[in-house]
Amino acid sequence: DGLPGQPALCAIATSGGVQCLSTALPALSADAPSTGSFSVLRLTAPSNPTACALDSQGAIVCWGDDTYSLVSGAPTGVGYSDLTLSGYTGCAIQAGAIDCWGSPTSGPEVLNDVPSVGTFTSVVVGDYTGCAVDVSGQLLCWGQAFFLSDYPSPSGGGWSGLSYVNGTFCAADVGGDLQCWGVAGVGPNTSGQVDSATAGGGTCGIDATGTIECWSYLGSDEALGTEAPTGSGFTDLSGGSPAFCALDGTGHIGCWGGLYFDMHW
Repeated sequence: DGLPGQPALCAIATSGGVQCLSTALPALSADAPSTGSFSVLRLTAPSNPTACALDSQGAIVCWGDDTYSLVSGAPTGVGYSDLTLSGYTGCAIQAGAIDCWGSPTSGPEVLNDVPSVGTFTSVVVGDYTGCAVDVSGQLLCWGQAFFLSDYPSPSGGGWSGLSYVNGTFCAADVGGDLQCWGVAGVGPNTSGQVDSATAGGGTCGIDATGTIECWSYLGSDEALGTEAPTGSGFTDLSGGSPAFCALDGTGHIGCWGGLYFDMHW
């Protein structure tokens, strides 16, 4: 996972432990759990960097800055199946229920209006809004009224995945069609994507063959769409302004759109 706006990158090694690379945030690297077996990894915004991961038992492990109680306030217990972080809020799913923690700095609605009824399979949270998909494929969003009004989420059912970075949400339906909403708007070339990530003014998606396709909304971020790797076989994708990183089938990580680690394809 990449950290928006900062030269930081964390990944789960083949051994199962977490490794972080950061020139400006050395504590993020030093405190990362290098042993264990982790399956999900998330990072927050750069001003107060925090990272959280799910271990093999579904327990949440967090480290880094605790200004907004993202470390000390993380839920205990096991059996969590999904994990998301914003600059002020973390959410995870346990037995189909959404559990959120953190600070109401960006508005109490993000924490207070979390849906308490339903069985959910995926969740993402932003600075002002959270969205989740339930077992029937319905998309439900909550949070501050201005964001919900200005950037309404797509209607209908059949949604199977969610992503969020820098004010933009994306959701994929069961057929792989991608729809995005938020400050970056809705992009073209959204058919056949099974995973997605946003960064700065652009969005990238991976289709069923592992091919990456990107498009840009803001002229200053055109490189995010033009420097994407070619070929197929990519298995994971992460975005953090102003760069993307992808994992290929051999376990190699490459990044584009930023010059932080000289890890361009």
